[in-house]
Amino acid sequence: MMNAIVEQEATNKVKLFGVTENICCEVSTYQGKTKVDIRRWFQAENKLFFRTKIGIKMTKDEWNDLIAQIEDIDQFVQEQLS
Repeated sequence: MMNAIVEQEATNKVKLFGVTENICCEVSTYQGKTKVDIRRWFQAENKLFFRTKIGIKMTKDEWNDLIAQIEDIDQFVQEQLS
């Protein structure tokens, strides 16, 4: 999903995925270690977007652990919506 945050951050050396209008998933590598950061953003008065403290940064191993359980998590969420 392309959104204003993704467009703004396109110049950085990270890959940013727009999940919603104000939630993005950022994948970056620092000192050879890949990190996945899912975070809320807000738009300031100057129209630029900034990260909030609301979110989580995971290592590649933590991300893989989450992905391994995603079907079970989604099934439980769907059952709660029924």
